[in-house]
Amino acid sequence: MNTAELVEVLEFLSHRKIPLAYSVNLVCSVAGVKLQELAVEAGVGRNHLYQMLRGTRPVSVIMRLTFERRLGLDPWAINDLKSGARTNEEN
Repeated sequence: MNTAELVEVLEFLSHRKIPLAYSVNLVCSVAGVKLQELAVEAGVGRNHLYQMLRGTRPVSVIMRLTFERRLGLDPWAINDLKSGARTNEEN
């Protein structure tokens, strides 16, 4: 799948209130990218990434950039646009 199709899948799932943790896991699987790899690249542990995806930890700018670099998208931005919510960011 290309980036536009991945974004479309995330938007579809977000619109249906599927939690971001599940949506991102699905999109990463389709793209052949492991969440563990993204966590390591961003310098955080896998559990830290899962907490960011569940919304129990603020999302770092580095994590957003890692997703953009590897998948061509920022799942939190897509989710924010659909929900109208804002996500806290840490530096």
